[in-house]
Amino acid sequence: MAFTIKPYPEWSWSQSRDGLFRECIRKYYYYYYASHNGWLRDSDPESQAAYRLKQISNLYLLLGDAVHQMAESALKSWRDCGSLTEKSEMILGIRSRLNQAYKDSLQVKQWKAAPKKLAMLHEMYYGGGLSPQRVGQIKERIEACVDGFLSSRSLVELQGVDGIEIKEIEELNQFYISGEKIHVKLDMLYQKADGTWIIADWKTGLESDKNEQQMLLYALFLHDQYKVPYDRIEIRLEYLLSRECVTPKIAIEEVERIEAEVMDSIRQMKAYLEDPVRNIPLPKEAFPPNPGKKTCSSCSFLEICAAKTV
Repeated sequence: MAFTIKPYPEWSWSQSRDGLFRECIRKYYYYYYASHNGWLRDSDPESQAAYRLKQISNLYLLLGDAVHQMAESALKSWRDCGSLTEKSEMILGIRSRLNQAYKDSLQVKQWKAAPKKLAMLHEMYYGGGLSPQRVGQIKERIEACVDGFLSSRSLVELQGVDGIEIKEIEELNQFYISGEKIHVKLDMLYQKADGTWIIADWKTGLESDKNEQQMLLYALFLHDQYKVPYDRIEIRLEYLLSRECVTPKIAIEEVERIEAEVMDSIRQMKAYLEDPVRNIPLPKEAFPPNPGKKTCSSCSFLEICAAKTV
């Protein structure tokens, strides 16, 4: 099937999109609109630059991605073969990915030519290198995250309780709220023999109310797509560093509040569209920046944003 070049990106909502919108609306513009079609050789320079800079990550984000990739591989190994990946192999896999990102980041010219094929670390591109303090902290977190995963309540239950059926592992899903497409990606979804459905999400960062809101959105997805009653759903936030398993209660009024917040977020985003049907944005100048030392210093689009404050 031939690839179709679309003049504007497809519209959808996700929690990560909402987070970026609330962080900085100008950054949101670069990420979702300016970068569109920036991979094409005949696209304008700003689109090419925005697309390239969009690919930049940092050590903490990369660690989170690597841990989730490790967890996905381990869970699929358990589902398909009945055995987990060895701990040493998990740690080695995470370290290898981080080391490769460092090596890629040294090849700036090659990365600019193929930004999707090589990794680029924000600390290397803008900061000129990795501080020993940050490297040491990441090294400590690697083993702590693997230990936290192996001792997590959901993984222990998966290995020790009979009759569990894994339904999803890291699948990108979509459903609709009032006709609006919503994207969600559950780390793992499984059903116990007693009919309880478990949504498990492994976190490499600190506890946050936003994480609980995310899990309530997942419960809404499960209720909508699988027709599971809320009293048969259990949501678990598995914090790997602290080894805490947080299980927020699912109250109907809380789910309705999350649903209303999603719709409010969508209304705010669409206020920046010239044509909401075709997802055509207003000019860049209509997307106000949120300059601030903390916000700008970690932004991937520093290179092209005139509003930066560092």
